[in-house]
Amino acid sequence: MKYIFIDTNLFIDSVTSNEGENILSLIIKQLNKKSVKIVLPEVIKAEILTQYAYWKDGVIENVKGNLTTMNILGVKEGLTETDKKNKKKNKGETEAEKINCVIEPHRKVMIKKIEGHYKSITKKIEQVFKHKNTEII
Repeated sequence: MKYIFIDTNLFIDSVTSNEGENILSLIIKQLNKKSVKIVLPEVIKAEILTQYAYWKDGVIENVKGNLTTMNILGVKEGLTETDKKNKKKNKGETEAEKINCVIEPHRKVMIKKIEGHYKSITKKIEQVFKHKNTEII
C-alpha cells in the first residue's frame, strides 16, 4: 500500500496552475488503484478548501473588474451624481456606454466560461476528498 500525504501549499499551487485539472485527474486515477491511499488530516482539508475558495473568488472578481468597459478604455472615473442630474456627459463616457452595450454579452459568456472552469476544478477537488481511498483523519 502506498500512502500519499498532501501539503496544503503544494496542493493549492498545483490546482491553481495551468495544469490544475490534469493534476487532479492524475490524482484521481492513482486513487482508483487499490494500492494507493491519501491520508488527509481534517485541518489540511479545511485549509485547502478555504484557500482555494479565497483564491478562486479573487480571480473571478479581478476578471470581472478588468473586463469592465471603463477599465478597458482607461476611463478612470464615471460621472458624479451632480453631473448625472444635470445630464452632462463627456464624450468618453458616452462612447463607453455604447461600447459596453456591444461587448456586454461577450463579457458575460467569458465570465461564465471562467466560472465553469473553476467549478470543474472544485468538483475534482471534492472527488479527491470524497474518494473511497482518501482517509480523513
